Amino acid sequence: MFTETKISFYNPRFMTIQWQYSPASLNNKFYIYQSESPESGFDLLSEELTGDTTEFSTDKINLYNLTRNIYIKIKCVEDSGNTVWSKTMSNFPSEKHRYAANIMERRDLELRRLNGIKTALYIKRTYGIRCPACWDPIANRTRKSKCPECYNTGWYKGYHDPIIIWVSYPPVYKAIGNAGMGAVEAMSTMAWTNGYPLITPGSVLIEMNESARHWVASQIQFKEIARFPVKQIVKLEELRKDAIEWKLPIPEEGQCQEHSIWKR
Repeated sequence: MFTETKISFYNPRFMTIQWQYSPASLNNKFYIYQSESPESGFDLLSEELTGDTTEFSTDKINLYNLTRNIYIKIKCVEDSGNTVWSKTMSNFPSEKHRYAANIMERRDLELRRLNGIKTALYIKRTYGIRCPACWDPIANRTRKSKCPECYNTGWYKGYHDPIIIWVSYPPVYKAIGNAGMGAVEAMSTMAWTNGYPLITPGSVLIEMNESARHWVASQIQFKEIARFPVKQIVKLEELRKDAIEWKLPIPEEGQCQEHSIWKR
């Protein structure tokens, strides 16, 4: 089992991952995986590491992006063939503050029992494999709009697998503005949810009810305790029904696992 794991950023270009494993053996093999989602899309980051390795540094991930969240997991294949995974590490505080878990538990209860709506969260991809259907490597941009393969993100699959969360949606602001080609409709709101999983700008939220309203996150404000996020206030813009994001598959009941604050 992993007795200790740690992720550090001593250099703005490099990320360092450290761990301790017990029982130690030279025959153990370690593999490092990374993703922008805490639940899915983990890609291999390292080559096979030997059993005496306890540290790995990499500059393969662009750490200059201020809105990107990085999640790291370590897999150990023991000499017996048994596979053990570490807990998920990230580029924000991961150890629970002594008051944070209690606060998040109360908010989770409020969202589930009082004013929350079950929501599918699609975290937007910002790196990885470019979309083979629309990406032009010479022009460094997409060749067409409303691409059904990447949903206009330019990255293969566009979004990570959905995570089920609970969100409180206050009343919506409705507005009509004038543009060169005519009127422009806009609907927005300032929703809030628990402190984890973290929402990033560009993520899509789909209400899992009869209306199935689709929203895109444009701004996120965190309420923190000693840098530990316990609440997210999210500015949402509603997507028109002709937006390509409406083609994202809405998960059915029980199709994907509901996120638990205790995984945090």
